[in-house]
Amino acid sequence: MGGAVQRRMMLCCSFTEALESKYGDEDDYGTLGHPCEILFSSSYPGSRSDGKLRVPRALTLNGCGIKEAGSFDTIEEICHRVEELDLAQNELEDLSEKLATAFTVKIYFEVDDLSAWFNHGMCQVCHMVSRMPRLWFLNLSHNQLTPVAPPPSLPACSHIRSLVLNYTYIPWDTLGQLLEVMPSIQELHLSLNDYEEVRLDKQYHSVQRLHISGNPLSNWSSVVTLGQSFPGLRALIAADLQVEYIPNPRSWACFLSHLECLSLNNAPLCRWKDIDHLNGITALEDIRLLGLPLLDSGSTAALSLPRRGTRPERAFIRYYMEQSDRPRRFFDLESKHGKLEPLAQVDLSPKRTAKVDICYSGRRVQRTIQLRSTVRELKALISRLLDLPAARLRVFYVDTEISRIQDVIAADELRFLHKQLYTYHVQDGDQFLVQEK
Repeated sequence: MGGAVQRRMMLCCSFTEALESKYGDEDDYGTLGHPCEILFSSSYPGSRSDGKLRVPRALTLNGCGIKEAGSFDTIEEICHRVEELDLAQNELEDLSEKLATAFTVKIYFEVDDLSAWFNHGMCQVCHMVSRMPRLWFLNLSHNQLTPVAPPPSLPACSHIRSLVLNYTYIPWDTLGQLLEVMPSIQELHLSLNDYEEVRLDKQYHSVQRLHISGNPLSNWSSVVTLGQSFPGLRALIAADLQVEYIPNPRSWACFLSHLECLSLNNAPLCRWKDIDHLNGITALEDIRLLGLPLLDSGSTAALSLPRRGTRPERAFIRYYMEQSDRPRRFFDLESKHGKLEPLAQVDLSPKRTAKVDICYSGRRVQRTIQLRSTVRELKALISRLLDLPAARLRVFYVDTEISRIQDVIAADELRFLHKQLYTYHVQDGDQFLVQEK
């Protein structure tokens, strides 16, 4: 099978049957009728010489019609080395605890509808995770995680460091329960959950990166509440919120004191004053403000929040020196660094012409030549000036600066007719000596 993508057809089945169909002998899956498509690639194993099924560590079983776990003993035997699992678009109803200790390190549950079993399924998921001691990443995106009743007491899952709950509509109280049993979460994804406010009444110090884009949060106080709930927050990705203004930072900056990265793309901010207020976040180094009505001219808001440091701040001052509309930050920095002189304009474009001397038999003619012209074209020019056939001319280039330094005439005969003159590094004042053959 090599590294090529393989496709097989199978019907609704158990997890173990899906594994056998995909990685077992070619003829062992003929009893499965209802079709689904399985994709896998790269270094897959199959049946080993000892007859035991061997599966890859990155295990993907999308749309396989999996309804149940199958034999727990078989799962434990086959999947003890699995590190990644994708069970998207299956027909899972009740995994119970048969998958509890089956997999390690990374698991994806992107099933279209887990709401039917989520009331008791939340407990099952946490029991599964608690029995995966190396599991660090859990993705439950695109599931309607809206339980009718609060889930029961959940087991500890302290090894999970990244949790993805995008488009799940998970309630805040349920999220709080998950964070209680997952105290090591560093990255949390809560985008597209239709949140209109933030309701967390405890602090979760481990969370450092939060994605909450695409929620209709309309008050900056919600962002402040996130800072209060996650005091160790260093990155906040909050694009497509509905926040229209940002109040004076004196009332809230202390709750975002560790924030280094902030994205407010597509927020309906219309005042420079709101952008200036973000300067109250003293640790902020990276800000993204694309798609703001304030910036409809195509300028970048990064100019209003210079990075800390002498060089970026002085560059910020010089940029706004020529602007009529200067943000308050300009005056703050100008009081710090003083009035700056504009930088010198240096033209680094290559020279196109040079004024040179053409010397022949005691005669000296000064001409301006095009440095992109060729040796052939220069000889034609000299031929017209001296009224001599070009074929009878020998032309030597003299670098006057080198000749002065070395106290000797540094002459280089122009032999190659198609060579352009700029390749000789001709400068103003240089000479071309002409001899007749």
